[in-house]
Amino acid sequence: MGGTSMERGYPHTWLINNEAPYIHPLKVAHEKTNDRQKKRIWNFDLFLKSPINTTSKLGANLYYFDNYSQSLFNPNNLKDDNRPYGFFTDSDARKAGGLVQVDISRFPKNYLILGLDAQIDWVDSKPVEIMFGKHQSNTLAGFIQDKITVSDNLANI
Repeated sequence: MGGTSMERGYPHTWLINNEAPYIHPLKVAHEKTNDRQKKRIWNFDLFLKSPINTTSKLGANLYYFDNYSQSLFNPNNLKDDNRPYGFFTDSDARKAGGLVQVDISRFPKNYLILGLDAQIDWVDSKPVEIMFGKHQSNTLAGFIQDKITVSDNLANI
């Protein structure tokens, strides 16, 4: 399990000199220096590995990930003409999933791995004109791998 949380100044725009067409990436217009960014990230991961019998073992992994971000544009100088899509962006992205895997080694030169992986992704972000909007993606996948060692000499190449 892990996570972080922060709030900091975040200049969103670079200063452009109107008299000469130069962009100054390290300078920000004074009225935009109070832009703020808030972030929260945390995750949880649980892993289990257990023998089933002398030739097989089971592995399982459950996880959850959350990433939230909010940007406030010039909150101390709110004017309708200083931001085309409003005064903030807000994004909440989450992922949850699980993996189950069985490893089978019944013969000395044959190793079989099979399993199932499932996950759900959610995104809810605003404003929809410039962000992703609200979406969900579901994934389910199965896998099988058979490792056959033809020769011990070839296995070490």
